[in-house]
Amino acid sequence: NEGYIEVESGPGQGTIFRILWPATEDKPVTDKDVESKVTFVPRNETILCVEDDYNVRELMCGALKSLGYKIIEAENGRVALEKVRKDFLWDKIDLVISDIIMPEMSGEDLAGELRKTRPEMKILLCSGFTDSRISLHDTYKEKGYHFLAKPYSLNKLEKTIRMILAEN
Repeated sequence: NEGYIEVESGPGQGTIFRILWPATEDKPVTDKDVESKVTFVPRNETILCVEDDYNVRELMCGALKSLGYKIIEAENGRVALEKVRKDFLWDKIDLVISDIIMPEMSGEDLAGELRKTRPEMKILLCSGFTDSRISLHDTYKEKGYHFLAKPYSLNKLEKTIRMILAEN
């Protein structure tokens, strides 16, 4: 975007970040300019949400709960797998939404473990990274996984969820 960031820091003084964007002649975007909002119909499906970033997980799970989904939360793949096994959740989960890159167990490894017991389990992998693992989008497709790049809007997330859940 041809902007830049200035950082000032000093011992005992704290740190100041300035994010500078180039000037533009474009008019500001108003609510009327934004894509029309979808009217969401309350849902009843159960989604396992696996995300290591607490704030992202809280935001995503809160938004999905507001749409009527039942949510099971986990902070990484290992914890998610333990919950599924301990609470016998295999047949209760309609969809798994998981970050790909997480400590202890990646989203891709979690998906593989879940599919060993329930091969038809629907998986949506998400990431904001574009490293070589994420660029394996075709490999995910071959395994029957879906992919959603971060950041995404609630509208995009809901449309993706509905599309995945509608698949046979």
